[in-house]
Amino acid sequence: MPQLQVKGFKIDPTDCVLREARRLGAVREEAVPWLAEEIARWYRHGNVGQRIRATGHLLEPEELRALGLRGNVKISREVISTLTGKGLKDPMHLFDLTCTAIVRCLLHEAQQLELQKLAQHRIKIIVGVEYRTGPQPPCRYARALAGQRFRLGEQPPQPLPECDADVCGCGYRYLTKPRFEGG
Repeated sequence: MPQLQVKGFKIDPTDCVLREARRLGAVREEAVPWLAEEIARWYRHGNVGQRIRATGHLLEPEELRALGLRGNVKISREVISTLTGKGLKDPMHLFDLTCTAIVRCLLHEAQQLELQKLAQHRIKIIVGVEYRTGPQPPCRYARALAGQRFRLGEQPPQPLPECDADVCGCGYRYLTKPRFEGG
């Protein structure tokens, strides 16, 4: 199983890859193990989707044009073979979007682990969180929670199960006791 370090926590990306493959529908479920390995391999390098696309056996210019892509684009046969019919309609955008959503899912997972760790400490410096929406337009469920405060362990999961944004950018602001109680 692939493992990677996200904010100091070891995380297997397979669950996030599967979740986002199902949610966005651009990557076939059979490709999840391969994509999880590639995410683990390229996570620390930034532009994960672009790096994975450019690794492997690259398509020739005439193959790219047959897919409706410019001849100078870098996309591998391995990536094309992971895509569903939906993913093949716009392979670069949808593959990159899926990878971005996976990375965001990993960050959410690390944040949940961090909150669990904070809740277990005997000295409670952080006592709660405030729900924050991201820079992208948030989904309607996140807008309803924006600014609400929750005690540690009672906060909603990230991303919200009902979230319909392509990539969830929401998160939490940690609150100390005076901030939690006083605003």
